[in-house]
Amino acid sequence: MSRDLSTLEYILDALADRRARRTGWTIWRDSQAAHRWLVPSWDRLAETSEAAGVGFFGQLRPGGVDAFPSHLEPRVAETAAEEGWLLAYLNVRFDDGPVYANLVIVTERAALQALARDAAHTEAVTRAAATYESIRIHRLALAGAPASRPPIEILETLTIDYGCSPPRREVRVA
Repeated sequence: MSRDLSTLEYILDALADRRARRTGWTIWRDSQAAHRWLVPSWDRLAETSEAAGVGFFGQLRPGGVDAFPSHLEPRVAETAAEEGWLLAYLNVRFDDGPVYANLVIVTERAALQALARDAAHTEAVTRAAATYESIRIHRLALAGAPASRPPIEILETLTIDYGCSPPRREVRVA
């Protein structure tokens, strides 16, 4: 869990350090990873005094990328942006891995319930077992403006191990 927290802090640091604050989709690289971000409004992100979030970590199966259509994640993020509750969708693929990490920053935890109605999110969840060996989903609290390196608190973690049949699920409360 401490490695995941360090990774989430790295993503928030990259957000705070990003000089090209372009609204919309941005794709870029640094020395550790490839980044694909959606920030619907940098002004709104900067004005937010605290936020909720989700941290997603997935260990890809061999050939897992092929099992997951590339259009799904952008569709989920764009729908959330249109609904007004998404502050930032930060997708990172690390060179050392491949390990995927997403940090999704939202206005409040309750807003994430809208994902249950999203067809693209439902399809992504359905395809996860063919794509990943395992995943970890952290429910987060950000105690400060997301673009200014606030402390991150992991409130609980859902781990799913798709190597078992049926998949093993475990929830840990921090």
